[in-house]
Amino acid sequence: MAWERIGYEVLGSASASISISVPTPYDFYRVTAYFANDANTKDVYLRFNGDSGANYTSQAINANSTSIAGARASGAAQVNLMALGTMGASENGGTSIIVAKPAAGVKGQAVGVTGQNAAPILELTGAEWNNTTDEITAVSIVASSNNFDTGSSFLLEGLSF
Repeated sequence: MAWERIGYEVLGSASASISISVPTPYDFYRVTAYFANDANTKDVYLRFNGDSGANYTSQAINANSTSIAGARASGAAQVNLMALGTMGASENGGTSIIVAKPAAGVKGQAVGVTGQNAAPILELTGAEWNNTTDEITAVSIVASSNNFDTGSSFLLEGLSF
C-alpha cells in the first residue's frame, strides 16, 4: 500500500483556514502543512469535518529553547497544534500529523509534530476526536485569529487497507 494524495492547496491570498474534503473515507491520513504567518500572533488548529464542538482532547509537550512544558485540553473545539508555543507575527512553521480513524464507530486518534522558526520551537501533540458516529469527510487547518499568509500550503494523503 502507498499513500494516496487526496488534495493539495497553496494559498494564493491570505485566508483564516485551509480545508480539504475527503471524497472517500480512508483508514489513515497524513497531513503535511507549511504556515506563512501574517503580522499577527496566533495558534494553529486542526479540525475534522468542520466540527467545532467540544469534541477534542489533546496532550502536548513543547520544547522552546531550553524549556520544556506540557499541557492537556479536553472538551476543546479543535486540536491546538501550538498549545504552548503561539506562532509569532510574521513567523513560519510547519506540521506533520498522522491520523487514524479506520471506521465510523471508533474515535479518531492523531499524533503531530509542529515547529516554527522562532527560537525554534518544537511541539509534539497527541489528540483524540471523540466523534464515533462519522467517518472523516474533511480536514482543516485553522488560524486562531487573522490569517495564514499567501504561500501557506496543505497536503492531505490517505491510506486504506
